[in-house]
Amino acid sequence: MSRMKSLLRRAFFACLAFGGWLAVSGVALAAPPKEEPKPEVGSGVYVMLYFLVIFGIALGMLCVCRPCNRRDRAKTEQFTDKLESEK
Repeated sequence: MSRMKSLLRRAFFACLAFGGWLAVSGVALAAPPKEEPKPEVGSGVYVMLYFLVIFGIALGMLCVCRPCNRRDRAKTEQFTDKLESEK
């Protein structure tokens, strides 16, 4: 029963998000297109944006893959004892 409630809750929020997206995109698509100024050729803004994206990805990978802050370190003695006790 709780699994069904969870599934229905997820479906409800997915429908709610989809309805919100439709409401916002309908207004955005109906608006007249904005005339954007043409970017200058050779501007360094794009280089800075790429640098920020690469920096963000590298920082995320550093936080995720760094093994020094793990709560439970693998202890080979305990692991081998556990394997032997299960036999």
